[in-house]
Amino acid sequence: MVKGAGKKASDGIVRERALIEDRQRCFDAADVIICGPQARADAPELQGARKPIATVTWLTDVFGSKRLGDRADYPPLPAVVVVAKPKVEPPKPKTSWPERMKQGLACQKVPAAEGEAPPNDKVVKKLEEFVEFYESDDNPANQFKLRITRRAVNKLKVLGRELTDDDLEESCLKQILGAKIAKGGCASTVQKIQEIFETGDHSRLREYRKDADRCAILDLSKVWGIGLKKARKLLRDHKIWSVSELIAFAEHTPSIVEARVHRTLRCHDDLQERMSREEATEIGDRVRATAREVFAELLPRQDLAKLKVEGPIGSFRRGQKDCGDVDILITHDEAWHDDPSRQMSMSLEQSQASGASRSSYARTRTLGEEDATEGEDPDYGAQRSRASRELFLKRLKERLHAIDFLTDDLTMGNAFEKKTTTVQGEVPGAGCASYMGICKPHATHRRLDVKVYAPQHYAYAMIYFTGNDYFNRSMRCYAKTCGYSLCDKGLRKAARRGVSHKDGKYIDNKVAVGRLVVCDEERDVFDVLGLQWKEPHERAVSDNASAVAEAARRLFQEKRRAGEEIDSDSDEEEEKGTRFRL
Repeated sequence: MVKGAGKKASDGIVRERALIEDRQRCFDAADVIICGPQARADAPELQGARKPIATVTWLTDVFGSKRLGDRADYPPLPAVVVVAKPKVEPPKPKTSWPERMKQGLACQKVPAAEGEAPPNDKVVKKLEEFVEFYESDDNPANQFKLRITRRAVNKLKVLGRELTDDDLEESCLKQILGAKIAKGGCASTVQKIQEIFETGDHSRLREYRKDADRCAILDLSKVWGIGLKKARKLLRDHKIWSVSELIAFAEHTPSIVEARVHRTLRCHDDLQERMSREEATEIGDRVRATAREVFAELLPRQDLAKLKVEGPIGSFRRGQKDCGDVDILITHDEAWHDDPSRQMSMSLEQSQASGASRSSYARTRTLGEEDATEGEDPDYGAQRSRASRELFLKRLKERLHAIDFLTDDLTMGNAFEKKTTTVQGEVPGAGCASYMGICKPHATHRRLDVKVYAPQHYAYAMIYFTGNDYFNRSMRCYAKTCGYSLCDKGLRKAARRGVSHKDGKYIDNKVAVGRLVVCDEERDVFDVLGLQWKEPHERAVSDNASAVAEAARRLFQEKRRAGEEIDSDSDEEEEKGTRFRL
């Protein structure tokens, strides 16, 4: 045998580089020469072999049947065995973590195919219903369930495919839901997903829907100005079970809620109804016309053509068929870049000299020299123009009341803005001048929000208020990964310290921010972050392709009726309505 010859196995082995005499001695000692499956007839190891040659298959059958078979029944050795060299694939280029993260961002996703719902939509909606009920309960034991269920919802949303029967195994589901959920004891969450997947509902949800306390809290929290905490207090202290009972109770006990909540209770049913796009457009046009009149009277020396009044924003700008409220954004390219009176009284050289001392030592020390750019941070100009913007908004509100368009005021000024800051380099008081109120264009009351921004913040505000919330969160998450802080007031380099979430709540862990990155248009913000540009109708990331296409067609027709120029690739595509670039 080639690989051994009885007791003289060591002497009978044919080495790869053995001499011909050694091979011949080994072959003479063997009755049959057995070769492996990769051997070939012209192999150098078989040179000088005059005995019968067999394969390993023959030897296996001999041992199995305990008798010698005819070697002719087995295929002979091939004359030549050609072994193909394995293909060497070029190494993949290494990418940074932010680049790899882009693939899973909601703001970079392509809508699902027409007619398809988002993956795991039924399971996600039922889990979100669990989240609502957990939020309405102040039991500390449910706070852990709330955090675990929220994490499960986020994991299923970014999974990118439907769950299969194999995924329903406990070990597979734990792997899908992630390490944090697996370590936190997610047996109940796994059981929830399994039952919802199999039956389409959950027994605990059916119990929650019959729970009068939970349903009452959710109903009361729909009133503008009443959160879950206030709703629980109303139920616990005053035994108020519905909005109608709250309205009746507030008539003889006004101190039970704030004054602005009294105003929304008078028209609560109207505010729950959604308005058509035509009605939202009418509200936006009336505010726009009034804003131009007020601006011309208040700042006559400024160019009225540079006043921007965009609205409605939000779901209207994304092309949805109806709206819950109307958001209006206002700015002026020159008047509110700084204090108007300061711009008129100071020359350019004086303005630069006064701002030279604004270079922040805190930014240089915490973020590095690259963020200590010479000159003044643009946020200081927004801070100085705040008074002028608030005065304009006050006059606009008074004019809208005078024409019986506004009926009630909810908030005015900076009620929700931080008065001070502990973040190094942050400029307090540089945000927008804000107004929230109720208008009545016809027989139904509608919610109206008006924001007046400085021009250096306007592009960021347009992205923020266009939404949707899922799209915005993904952009802010990516900016945070890249070392930035993104909000409606701009994009800045940020230094952070400590954890960003605790007990399911967000913690602002910024300790220092750099200079504002000034972007004139929304597209510039995407370019700075290295993200692909998305049109407003493409930012409804939870919708499928058919809904996005319908929104695009709706926007296209409205802009064409308004006489605006529309940039399209060809006339044929305009007629078919298959692609739009608005």
